[in-house]
Amino acid sequence: MKVLVNGVEAELLPSDWQVERVGEGLRVRTPEGSFSAVAVTHHGKTLISFRGRTFTVEPFRKQRGAGPGGAASGESLAPMPAVVVDVLVAAGDTVTKGQRLLVIEAMKTQQPINAAFDGVVEVLPVSAGQQLAEGQLLVRVKPHA
Repeated sequence: MKVLVNGVEAELLPSDWQVERVGEGLRVRTPEGSFSAVAVTHHGKTLISFRGRTFTVEPFRKQRGAGPGGAASGESLAPMPAVVVDVLVAAGDTVTKGQRLLVIEAMKTQQPINAAFDGVVEVLPVSAGQQLAEGQLLVRVKPHA
């Protein structure tokens, strides 16, 4: 099934992945291993926190003008109300793709937030222990020029 993931057309799941509900979360089995995920539906979109990244999944509509956003913009947003458990970088730090930037906790599940690409932490408006609202900016990474 085709959907939009962060505004980009994609297949919903690779054929060799399996997803099952575990308590209030999800377990995703891939060829690389088994991982936890959290999904919340809000206003017809599903927000998924998986392996340190947040994805917005919505139905595919041909007429929609898809533009870059989410991870492509360097912004990570809280997928749901949560608490910041740990902040591992500071504004101005140089980061590499996949580097853990911070950790949040929602529904008793900790989720790392990782850099989507190499860059510099441009905005980091959160601190450890802070309560987060759904959609709140966690960090913005500016890509290297």
